[in-house]
Amino acid sequence: MLRCAKVVAALALACVWTLPRFARADSADDKAARAELLFREAEAFFAAGEIAGACAKLAESHRLDPGIGTLINLGLCHERQGRTATAIAELREALVAATAKDQAERVRLLNEEIARLEPRLTKIVLVRDAGPAVDVYLDGARVPANAFEIAFPIDPGMHSLVVTATGMRRLSVPLSVSDAPTVQPVYLPPLEVETPLAPPLPASTPPTTHPARTVGFVLLGVAAVGLGVGTTLGVVALSDKSRADERCVPGVVKCASPDGVAANDRAQTEATIASFVFATAIAAGIGGAYLVLTAPRTSTSARIAPRAHARGGGLALEATW
Repeated sequence: MLRCAKVVAALALACVWTLPRFARADSADDKAARAELLFREAEAFFAAGEIAGACAKLAESHRLDPGIGTLINLGLCHERQGRTATAIAELREALVAATAKDQAERVRLLNEEIARLEPRLTKIVLVRDAGPAVDVYLDGARVPANAFEIAFPIDPGMHSLVVTATGMRRLSVPLSVSDAPTVQPVYLPPLEVETPLAPPLPASTPPTTHPARTVGFVLLGVAAVGLGVGTTLGVVALSDKSRADERCVPGVVKCASPDGVAANDRAQTEATIASFVFATAIAAGIGGAYLVLTAPRTSTSARIAPRAHARGGGLALEATW
């Protein structure tokens, strides 16, 4: 039980699972009130055996309203969690604060607690080769350059190790640290040279049909439609003319049959329209054929661009067809 009774009796602040109300007065300040509430919630979490939740509540309480007592409880909670390196760092921080406030009894007992935990520390040593200088990040935090080849404490468990260097490929590897109180060397693997990506090839622009040819094809289409419509109207006009001739006497100026007169009128109108449509279609066909046969097959584009050569520089005209 982490010698809880000894810590409670000597430090007068207890382990996290009892969480007495030591040196925490009620405050009207919102942060202090929230910190007090989190402190009480941590007590409930620990009583329920939820150590991780209790530590998280204590950490947030200490962030909102820093206090030596909360920090000590947080360190003891992290010890229970197996995070020995984090626990000692927090207890040492509390020791500095207690020393500054002349809390002699706390200072004495914190020194004893730290001395008890130190033999259980796990440490690692980062070992790098003689290659280019590298930047190392441990759990997202940059490792100082003077920390290489020196043993430093670390919590047991899984960690993230990232190694980077200018012009080299980034390397990310998982790091597993045992809970044995030993010094574990960590050899940084050599980095591979970063291969630059080849620039993408410029996209080729497909040739486009010249606008005049496009107009020509449209006119040919109009001509084809016109010929079809004119032919249909011509056939209808001949049919109506035949019907009128059947009902009217040849050589008589005025036809006596109303149906014959109407058929003759329709035939004349249809013949006139057919003639106009035929003429328009022929004109469109001639114009379209001319444009298709004489216009360039693809569109021409041009631009002026700077160019350098052996005798100097200048501007060059670039064109595509």
